[in-house]
Amino acid sequence: MYVIAGSDNERLLLHFEQRHLTTGDRIPSSNTTDIMEYLGGHFSPWTGLQNKGITTKLQEVLYRLKSAFPKPHQKLDLLTTYLIPHFLHATIIATPSISVIRDTDSLIRVHVRDILHLPASTPNGPLYCGKRDGGLGVPKLEVLATSTAIKHGIQLQNTDDQTLLAILHATNYEKRLERVAKSIRLPWPQLTTKQIDAHKKKKKTKNLEPAPFQREKRALICR
Repeated sequence: MYVIAGSDNERLLLHFEQRHLTTGDRIPSSNTTDIMEYLGGHFSPWTGLQNKGITTKLQEVLYRLKSAFPKPHQKLDLLTTYLIPHFLHATIIATPSISVIRDTDSLIRVHVRDILHLPASTPNGPLYCGKRDGGLGVPKLEVLATSTAIKHGIQLQNTDDQTLLAILHATNYEKRLERVAKSIRLPWPQLTTKQIDAHKKKKKTKNLEPAPFQREKRALICR
């Protein structure tokens, strides 16, 4: 068992041998290299929240989905209903960089086109449009994860719980929120939930717009 004590600049590490109960069962303990999972998030005793490995794990899951037996539309339903929400939750908690989130979206797009036997030139709009708009309804992590993380962060910072505020301060939570907000070009700290909702609506409307080559084709037809 490891106990960390002291200030940020001076830390003392105490190591205790593995303890056992009177019944002989080992008492659970964690060393400095262990990663603990709690409520879908991964934590380290030294560095706090961990966001490494999200892309790798997603890729492994997508490959397993691709080789599964269900039909293409059933695979798409599994992806949009269960797999993406699972990784959305983990992404919201870990708040990785915007480049990592975009990499996960890129992996999902590649596998959706592969599962449904779509050409690589298929625009992103039909993938992300809702089903009632004629799209496939694939959730976009870049929009959902960032906006939801900022919304939750604003609510957390308005809490009266002093213990929670101390934890947020110790983990540089506000700086992480600021980084996420700037990555999607939203003002910080003068940011409201209404602005976040407007950002999501704007992104959704953008998915309904035709691709550039489609606009050029329409212009030629009109001529």
